[in-house]
Amino acid sequence: MERTTGNRLSRFFYFCCHLGSHGRIIQFVRMSSCTPEKPSIVPKNPEDCVSLEDLVRHYLYGKYTNKKQKEKGEKTPQEWHDDYLTSLEDITDYICGEKNTEKAPDGSNYIFNSHQWNFKFPSRQPIVNSMATKLKDIYDVKFNDFEELIDYVESKKESHFGETAIYDFSLRYGWNQNPPIKPQAYVYVHSKPREAAKYLVDHGFLKRISNLERRMKLESYEELLLPGMTASDVEHFLCCYHDEILKLK
Repeated sequence: MERTTGNRLSRFFYFCCHLGSHGRIIQFVRMSSCTPEKPSIVPKNPEDCVSLEDLVRHYLYGKYTNKKQKEKGEKTPQEWHDDYLTSLEDITDYICGEKNTEKAPDGSNYIFNSHQWNFKFPSRQPIVNSMATKLKDIYDVKFNDFEELIDYVESKKESHFGETAIYDFSLRYGWNQNPPIKPQAYVYVHSKPREAAKYLVDHGFLKRISNLERRMKLESYEELLLPGMTASDVEHFLCCYHDEILKLK
């Protein structure tokens, strides 16, 4: 049976692109700035979703309570992710993915986000210290867009600081700048998000992608672009709903 999710979404999703001197998309603009209206039916739990569109709606509108921050009430996965990124403050936080002191006492461990599992090899602390030194001058660099930012961070990489760590640091750092430097024109996938995206490509859900790459134009993910979804949301959605996506038929 032919999938119609993308056709339905394309009726109300429009975009325009501003091109730089070399033809590269440098800004993504939604034609409507209004907040999308919440649909009348939103699955209560991810496991209740029976379609890709259901999962995207749950990401945008399905609220839950964060066990570590019950005082903040219920928020959507998108809102919790925004809160998380805003909570980080310095280079160490952006590398580790969690709040840390400026410099951990000798012999103590940093606090890490689960994404940074690869820092276990051979030792986490030296990698954090080394990357913090390499990236300490980043505040002096002017970036015109997220692509320039992530390319700069990648130029500083070392062993065990791979694609996931590079993207995570770039997103966390850029999010907290004034003005923010966020993914707009391109979606970046790696690890679990890449596996989820590949599944959607292989099973015909993402019709505009024939050869999945780490960096792809936002419009390539047309079937995920309900109003309110951004480039960083697409990556985060593919990560959060990885298990549910791999069950879609």
